[in-house]
Amino acid sequence: MFLCLSQINHLDKHPSYIANIRLCSDLAAYCGTIENGSTFGPFEGDSGGRHVRRERGPHGVLCCKGRKLSQYAFCPVRKESEIDMPEDLAFVVMNSGVVAEKPAPPGQVQRRRQAGAAIVQLVNEHLGHRFACLAERGPQQGRRH
Repeated sequence: MFLCLSQINHLDKHPSYIANIRLCSDLAAYCGTIENGSTFGPFEGDSGGRHVRRERGPHGVLCCKGRKLSQYAFCPVRKESEIDMPEDLAFVVMNSGVVAEKPAPPGQVQRRRQAGAAIVQLVNEHLGHRFACLAERGPQQGRRH
């Protein structure tokens, strides 16, 4: 989602972004702070005084490469190793179907809904469409070349 918003708003041209997001790992750390509300460099967070955990997901999503098996350490984040993924192996991801009980802090659900609606509005304005949600867009609709 961040990459979409970043492209629409040309964040990579903003002086604060250029000064603070130099490496893929910087971008991953920043995206983690968006998720958990902590501060990243000069970008003030909004953790509301709650315990802030380090997000690990953005590093795996943004810094790892296709057909590679990467190992990262955290606190501080650092790449430890990377090897070619053997052709005869594959990862299988399964879902148990069990819904985890995770109570959201007060107001968080509403803020997420508002943020989601704002993102859909930005995408609609940028693409000139009237999607009710991003899933309606489909994988290829509205691409500009």
